[in-house]
Amino acid sequence: MELMLELVLKKLTEYQLKLKISKCIFSSIKLDFVGHEISKNGIRKQSKYVAKVLQVPRPEKIKDLLKFM
Repeated sequence: MELMLELVLKKLTEYQLKLKISKCIFSSIKLDFVGHEISKNGIRKQSKYVAKVLQVPRPEKIKDLLKFM
């Protein structure tokens, strides 16, 4: 973990980028970002958004399907 942090900090320095410490999260096992959950297992949609889509009734007509899309 420390090695990865060191590599990230070196890249930030290389590209002259700065971090705002108050917005940084270190040693986290999961990150929620723009509706996605990012973890060591990969990236997936947040379950609260998936649940909302699953609650929508199944469209019976093409017109209903187009409204959904």
